[in-house]
Amino acid sequence: MSRNEGTGHRLWLCFPSDRPTRTWIILHEMAHALTFGDGHGPNFVGVYINLVEKYLNIPLAFLHYTANVSNVKFKVSPTYNFSGDYL
Repeated sequence: MSRNEGTGHRLWLCFPSDRPTRTWIILHEMAHALTFGDGHGPNFVGVYINLVEKYLNIPLAFLHYTANVSNVKFKVSPTYNFSGDYL
């Protein structure tokens, strides 16, 4: 993507106000918030896959297959990072 579609942090998500935001982008940024510090690592991808399965109703087996054939590393049972200073 050539323009900023959204950003995520463990405490906030930010999306452009001049256009609608696609659901998969919101889920992507939510995965960043839930796995703060993992970047696009295996834990992030595992959380993102779970969110896509739950909210976009794409079968988990298909998402795992697609990640595997694309050589994308992911955790089958990702952990969520809720630690840190929230004030």
